[in-house]
Amino acid sequence: MVRAVQRALEENDAEVWVLRTATIALEREEALDALLDPVERARAARFAFARDRRDYRVAHGLLRLLLSAVVPRDPRDWRIRAGAGGKPELVEGQADGLFFNISHTRGCVACLVGRRPLIGVDVESRERRTAADLGERLFAPAEVALLRHPDEQERWDRFFRIWTLKEAYLKGTGLGLRMPLDSFAFSLDPPRVRFAPSIDDDPTAWHFEQRLLPGGFIAAVSQREPAGPPPLRWRVLDEVPGI
Repeated sequence: MVRAVQRALEENDAEVWVLRTATIALEREEALDALLDPVERARAARFAFARDRRDYRVAHGLLRLLLSAVVPRDPRDWRIRAGAGGKPELVEGQADGLFFNISHTRGCVACLVGRRPLIGVDVESRERRTAADLGERLFAPAEVALLRHPDEQERWDRFFRIWTLKEAYLKGTGLGLRMPLDSFAFSLDPPRVRFAPSIDDDPTAWHFEQRLLPGGFIAAVSQREPAGPPPLRWRVLDEVPGI
């Protein structure tokens, strides 16, 4: 398993691991927690609910396992810091040219590792419906038009597709919600982005993939590569690998 991941990333691939936290046995969860550094444990402790603490610990422990699958190293030895805009990154000198992103929602986590600096991942539960007018208030006009479908389920499906794509893009850039959500718009099937004139970015350089996942989850990945669509490997895990 480790050899296959290393070979893929040497060929300029990216790899994303997705894991439902409800499927994890307690001893595996504790083993992942043992991989975290003191800063990560302190952040996990700030969550008010046990299930949110679990999701955070699983996400960050799984990330360390994925990094160690790519570059052989004790998962406890990875040093991670907040980079520009607060986007997490590896401290210099550990694995030059290796980048990552991470996402967790209640019940599911996703970890992405690749060779490009501008990569992002988002995972959401399609069961956790937010305010019905959120898209109408925050999305670009072209996206709002997509939400005005007569079928309610289709409207929600489109909302979550657009939302995860937007989050994956913002996490890929490191800008987060400092960039207005209506300043860029996604079309679907296939997912493509368009920017308002005020945004200095090339939409053709960005590539997106989405997956519907077991348990009612959806994930999106963004990668910026002007040369064309980069390879991406998905692994939807049934259990924690390697521990």
